[in-house]
Amino acid sequence: MTHLVKLGFAATLLTLGLTLPGCVEVKSVAYESVACSVDKDESPYYSCDKSRSNLVCIQTYTLGEKKQPVHLCRVVCDTRADCSNSGDVCCTGPIYGETYGKAKACVPRDNCQTDPAALLEPAPMSKNDGGTRDTGGMTTPAGDVDASLQQDALLMSLIDAGVDAISADSGSDI
Repeated sequence: MTHLVKLGFAATLLTLGLTLPGCVEVKSVAYESVACSVDKDESPYYSCDKSRSNLVCIQTYTLGEKKQPVHLCRVVCDTRADCSNSGDVCCTGPIYGETYGKAKACVPRDNCQTDPAALLEPAPMSKNDGGTRDTGGMTTPAGDVDASLQQDALLMSLIDAGVDAISADSGSDI
């Protein structure tokens, strides 16, 4: 209870623009690929959003000659098949804070310096790899046909029909 009172008091001071000595402002990061903090004394302290049970703060690469570690919020994974972005690999790296029982996260291939074996893992098969089907003259994957493509095909057929009708009425080709 005392902890909650101290946090409430500190939050009130922060909204007034004041800080207590030794207080750290905590900012929750709810998106992937955003920097997160590993030093508890850093203010503001960027924490991966705890409401997302799949977002962790992981370091998978370094920058510069001094090999400065880069810590980003990433989606945890067990295999590359768990990664929804094409080109991502399931890369092992030090996770800071909550791990959700995992040791890897989805990162772009170029950002996986800590796990060379992850780069060798084969890409998962496409979920829409079921051949093709007739969509009114357009060939698309057998998965869901994009609604905008259907609208474009309908619009083109209406335009073609209008041009044919105008050509027939005027007796000339357009």
